[in-house]
Amino acid sequence: MQFVKYKVFNNLLDSKNGTCVNFNWILSNETDENLKRFAIELEYELRPLITRFLMVRLENECSGDFSSFHFDVDIDTRSISISDKTPIQFSRRIAKDFEREINGAYS
Repeated sequence: MQFVKYKVFNNLLDSKNGTCVNFNWILSNETDENLKRFAIELEYELRPLITRFLMVRLENECSGDFSSFHFDVDIDTRSISISDKTPIQFSRRIAKDFEREINGAYS
């Protein structure tokens, strides 16, 4: 399995202040232009969905800075998971709702 990390859209959001969530794209085969395009389109969908999810649950605690949140997107299994890079105190708090509301909506 090939692990490829894309942080394509951080510059479109307020990346100077480090407020963006991070995506790690997990792919089992070589990347081609179609797969890259698909990942970019999917990130456009996932970024606001996950950011709103985090805002509802943790905006006050994180002061709107979600740069410490990392998510693994496995294209082959069509699953999204909270990465081990996300601080444990946050991942524990959102895990149950994330699985139901985000991963359930994507798969």
